[in-house]
Amino acid sequence: MNWLVGHRQQVVFLALLVATGLAVQWAYPRLNPQWMAYHQGASDLAARDYAAAARSLARAVELGARRPIVWRELGQAYLAQERLEPAREAFLELARLRPDDPEALWQVVGLDERLGQTRSALDFLAEVERDAGLDYALLLKLGDLRQRLQDLAGAQRAFARALALRPDAQEARLRLAEALTWSQEYPQAISLLEEILAARPDQVQARLRLARILGVQGRNQEAIAQYRLALGEKP
Repeated sequence: MNWLVGHRQQVVFLALLVATGLAVQWAYPRLNPQWMAYHQGASDLAARDYAAAARSLARAVELGARRPIVWRELGQAYLAQERLEPAREAFLELARLRPDDPEALWQVVGLDERLGQTRSALDFLAEVERDAGLDYALLLKLGDLRQRLQDLAGAQRAFARALALRPDAQEARLRLAEALTWSQEYPQAISLLEEILAARPDQVQARLRLARILGVQGRNQEAIAQYRLALGEKP
């Protein structure tokens, strides 16, 4: 009997311990000042009160909140008010915490473009690219961003790095060929496009790009032949 009473007491104690832990877990973000400020800012953002959201989220940052979601929502609150400079700073912090986050990269570069700060955008991309652990998908995005900023040499480097990681990847090969075409480096572009078509004769984009280069070079009959193949005609 004493054993049964003792067992019940242990069960009650464990239940109280679990309940206390859950209560602390529930209450902490509501009692911690930085997370109180964050939750208020998130609520204001959801209600589209962007000025109030920016104030609360900025307060959360002042109090020490550094999670990516805080910077993301702070950037969104500033951007909704067309406050471009502080929006850029928020997304820049997000990009530094999450360099693999494509939204953060696009936002920083897009804001630099709107602010007329192309050099700043290129410096930012160089900072991201110094990370030796960049994966294939991120390198493609970096190449796209550099091409958008008309940094063709930088775009070529990013696409070439992506291709080195995945030598069989036709998308990286196609984008590198496109960047080389814009730089008028036609022989290298043609070589890459022919590699794609050797592996995938039905790759219409590669065939159309090849036809365009041949036309620019005045090789009109060859260009017409490629256009016909792109339309599905037999050679």
